[in-house]
Amino acid sequence: MDNQFLEQVFSASGPLCLQRMQCPELGFLQSILDAMPNPVVLKARDGSYLGCNQEMEKWAGMSRQELLGKSPLDIFGRSLADLCLENDRKVFDSGKPCSYGARITSFQGCEKEALVFKAPLYQLDGTVAGVVTTLVDVSDLKTSQRQLQESGEFWKTILDEMSDAVAIIDGATRKIISANKVFLRQFGVSANQVLGGFCHDIVFPGERDQARAWQNPCPLNEAIVTGRATLMEHQLSLPDGQRWLEVSTTPIKDEGGNLKYLVHVCRDVTARKKAEREIERLACFDQLTDLPNRTLLLDRLHQAISLAGRDERMLAVLFLDLDHFKKINDSLGYSVGDSMLQAIAQRLRQCVRASDTLSRIGGDDFVVLLNSIHSENDVLSVVRHLQEALVPPVRVGGQEFHLDASIGISLFPHDGDKAQDLLRTAELAMHEAKNAGRNNYKFFSSQMNSEAFERLRMEVDLRRALREDELFVVYQPQLDLTTRRVCGVEALVRWHHPQLGVVSPARFIPLAEETGLILPLGEWVLREACSQIRAWQKAGLNDLRLGVNLSPVQFRQAGLVATVRDILAETGLAASSLELELTESVLMEKGRAVKDSLDEFKTLGIRLSLDDFGTGYSSLSYLKYFPIDRIKIAQEFVRDLLADSNHVEIVKAILAMAASFKFDVIAEGVENRDQFDMLVALGCREMQGYYFARPLIAKECFHLLQEWIAEPPGPLR
Repeated sequence: MDNQFLEQVFSASGPLCLQRMQCPELGFLQSILDAMPNPVVLKARDGSYLGCNQEMEKWAGMSRQELLGKSPLDIFGRSLADLCLENDRKVFDSGKPCSYGARITSFQGCEKEALVFKAPLYQLDGTVAGVVTTLVDVSDLKTSQRQLQESGEFWKTILDEMSDAVAIIDGATRKIISANKVFLRQFGVSANQVLGGFCHDIVFPGERDQARAWQNPCPLNEAIVTGRATLMEHQLSLPDGQRWLEVSTTPIKDEGGNLKYLVHVCRDVTARKKAEREIERLACFDQLTDLPNRTLLLDRLHQAISLAGRDERMLAVLFLDLDHFKKINDSLGYSVGDSMLQAIAQRLRQCVRASDTLSRIGGDDFVVLLNSIHSENDVLSVVRHLQEALVPPVRVGGQEFHLDASIGISLFPHDGDKAQDLLRTAELAMHEAKNAGRNNYKFFSSQMNSEAFERLRMEVDLRRALREDELFVVYQPQLDLTTRRVCGVEALVRWHHPQLGVVSPARFIPLAEETGLILPLGEWVLREACSQIRAWQKAGLNDLRLGVNLSPVQFRQAGLVATVRDILAETGLAASSLELELTESVLMEKGRAVKDSLDEFKTLGIRLSLDDFGTGYSSLSYLKYFPIDRIKIAQEFVRDLLADSNHVEIVKAILAMAASFKFDVIAEGVENRDQFDMLVALGCREMQGYYFARPLIAKECFHLLQEWIAEPPGPLR
């Protein structure tokens, strides 16, 4: 048997998809390559090596890291390198496999006879991006060939040594004239049953109709018609169950060009197909909920848009975000959160049709793609089902949790004609629903686009403001009616925008909290204010105390206590001169970590006050649980004190409760004499507000405080 015949027997495995080699499970695919018995190497278009398996490392005498980036010219002699590159070009030009025989001297100087098989690596767009090369060491076979040249056992010996199922078919009669042991074992037949029979009778015994269907396309027919090697994949019922076979058929011609033999090779690729399916699942499905992920969602959305555009139909994208879910993760841990997400996913599945897509795109965000809707009422029906599905409590670890969701809705073609645009507009609408009070839904409107752009612009400007000192601190005095003196100041941040002027804190503080910019912003305010108060103390304002607001986002920051301690040490301000103002939402978390942090602040000597008391989740239980020093009566109660008797009763109750718990109390937002007199009558002894002084820049505040030392402000005289 000549080299040409051997080349055809050891047929290449055909085109592969380069995209698969670039998936996140590359390590898994490397394991597959390493399990292959023959050396395999991957090359780029420029001839450089991209990777190889372990057998190739042994063959080349170098590691894959050493091989990486080298070309055949770096490994082999000139003539062999030229032969290799020439065949690479054939693969690139034709997009088809090729094979040839070669005598190869390895890097270690060992000479081997080899059959070289090359196949193209395709991008998803069909372009050839590289070449996969497989080497078959036939050195021993060559020796055997010389020894068995006159023996009738030559073919059988070669074929039986192969790991793939191989049958040799007569070109004239189309009957099998030889088959190796693997072929007999794979199809569960004996040599007597195979020899002289037709291939389709072996593959589909007794099922001629199915056999005829399978023959179109059939690798045997394709090879006969085209005169070239063919490669196909088929799923067949074999004695050991359903198996995937990679079937290649190579025509062998005589010197006159007449078909002499057909070499039929069947390789079991069931494990590879299973691995491919698993890789596809990992790439396209969320591992926690087994729902389609963002990648698969976008793919389906692209297809749905194409079909809907052709058929002039509507589509809807629903962006669903679970309200307050982050608190569950933060307080109870991610394992509880994951269990809840799995339970929620099961419920949401029941709310969509088989033709629709429910996906989890990350965190607590779910997206529903509704195909073929006729009106907004169709969408609202699904929205109601989704909201109702969340009404029953979720039980996890013996506890019950109640969850709501904010849902944003975008429609095709009204709100966008591209997948990313529809997803973006639905998310914008979801944020609007959340801002409207949560457990709500909103359809996208064009106004949301401009608001989103404005928000993004403000975020960019705020980042610049932190870098370029556009922020400044103002101070509002706090007065003690008992001593008729200033007892402290509250530090408040302001932003002087180069185009917009002074920006209201109500506009940029929520943005800073959402984006995380509140962390560097809050640290800067604390450092600036502590430094200023210490300077005033040195200038004679000895008993002045500083109040600084602490955002819930800052409070969840790891190392907050250490940061505050370091700033006090850096500025020289005594801990007893600092009062940190907390919101009720911080205390509502009521976790051990919150209690520990507050206790650490108290150990340092820092005072703690509760800002805007009565406007949130006021509870006597956390007032007993946490080491609070002072509560601040919210401005909204003070503002309507004269017009609403309920507010009078609320202030009375706060003062009475504070006396019971031995808390200090200060009223915020005192703006006129009538409010002042009413608060005095109710027994409030500490106040701040525009009636006394507006928030002032450091220089103005210092001069005012000096004046008040000499003569208290009018209301206190």
